[in-house]
Amino acid sequence: ANHFEMVAKVLERITGKPVDVEALLAAEAKGGGAKGARILESMDKDDRLALHLYQFIAEGRAARVWNRMAQVCPDPMIASTYGKIAADEEVHREFGRAGLEQMIKSEADMKRASDLADQIRYELYEVSCMNCVEVPEARALCVEAYGSAYSKH
Repeated sequence: ANHFEMVAKVLERITGKPVDVEALLAAEAKGGGAKGARILESMDKDDRLALHLYQFIAEGRAARVWNRMAQVCPDPMIASTYGKIAADEEVHREFGRAGLEQMIKSEADMKRASDLADQIRYELYEVSCMNCVEVPEARALCVEAYGSAYSKH
């Protein structure tokens, strides 16, 4: 919720209007939005490898996105807020990385992690597609990097 409140302050700065954080949090709790957290919610809570992998991939992705937004934002307050969110996401990514180092002990573990990573990456891609406008160049990069499954959506 801390990130949510930080983004609310950014929205207030951009729009000049107050944001009802409680109402937004209540709407968020009802679901329906396309978010990476839906992937986490669908995972077996006892599958530590999957959970660490999700942390590493999703939180790492989030850190890169927030960092990039901080770098290109001309407003110092907004850029600073985005940078703080990015730093927090980096900590979460490191939790995932450390967990993976402990969990992956064999070739079979590595294979399972690789297969799960493909699945998580694709599901995050789908979430991004649902939240964004189509950018053919971005889709082409994904197809080149990860295969033809990324050509559909």
